[in-house]
Amino acid sequence: MLDRRLGKLSTRRVPAEAIEEMLELYRHRYLGWNVKHFHEHLLRDHDFSWGYTFIKTQLHAAGLVERAKRRGAHRRKRERKPCEGM
Repeated sequence: MLDRRLGKLSTRRVPAEAIEEMLELYRHRYLGWNVKHFHEHLLRDHDFSWGYTFIKTQLHAAGLVERAKRRGAHRRKRERKPCEGM
């Protein structure tokens, strides 16, 4: 038994033209902004309604924003004291 939706595009899929418009806005008007501020301005000034993670993923895929660097350990390493009796 096969699912009838198999192979069909999602009805909620964002049009490619809209994604390209968003990327052009970032390239020409908001270049250098962080994703959070860009997302806020898209929602407020340009009537986009996409989520933060979707926009971040698209900017990463287009190579416009670098991924965040991994953070180090939360504690500092220190020299261990020698054990007693040794």
